[in-house]
Amino acid sequence: MNKNHISKKSIVIGIFLSILLISVIALVFNKPPKNSALKGTYLSSDLPFATMVFDLDDNRTFYFYNESETDKGTYEYVSETTYKINSEKFNGQKMMFNGDDEVKIEIDHETYTFKKDSDLPTVINE
Repeated sequence: MNKNHISKKSIVIGIFLSILLISVIALVFNKPPKNSALKGTYLSSDLPFATMVFDLDDNRTFYFYNESETDKGTYEYVSETTYKINSEKFNGQKMMFNGDDEVKIEIDHETYTFKKDSDLPTVINE
C-alpha cells in the first residue's frame, strides 16, 4: 500500500512539474510585441526637414511635413510590421514599422528611415 501511495504521489508531482514547465515555455516564447501601435512624431536624418506624425487617437490621422510641402491623410494597420498611408502624396503606399521607434518608407524612389522623437508632441496643430 505504501508503494502504491508513493507512485501516485510521483505521478502527481510529475504532472505538476510538466504543467509548470509548459507554462514557463509558453511565457518565454509568447512575449508580447513591442509597442505595436504606430503613433508619435518621426524624423529622418537623411531628410533633415521632413517630419511624419501618426496620431492614433484622432482616427489614425497622418501628417507629413518637409521644406516645400505638407500632406495629411490617414494610416491603417496591415500587419505587425506594415502600415499603409492613405493621402494625396502617399496614396496607399505601404511602410515598414519595426514595432518600436522606426519606420521605413519610399519617397521619390528612395527608401528613408524615420526615427521616433519622444521629445516632440504626437500631434502638430495645423
